[in-house]
Amino acid sequence: MKYLITNIKYDTDGKSKLATSLPKSMVVEVDGRLHDDNRADAIGDAISNRTGFCHFGFEYKPAAA
Repeated sequence: MKYLITNIKYDTDGKSKLATSLPKSMVVEVDGRLHDDNRADAIGDAISNRTGFCHFGFEYKPAAA
């Protein structure tokens, strides 16, 4: 299932210029059968895999088809 990820708060070790160059939103695809906690973990992993950065949090909802 595809999810729209917004309000991503990256861990950039205080480098504000770097933080402004990272996407604030994106669409990722994860297994839609996952439990809510596991889904959030899978989405978080997808963010880190795509950007190369860890994060402090984000919001998500199903992406429009």
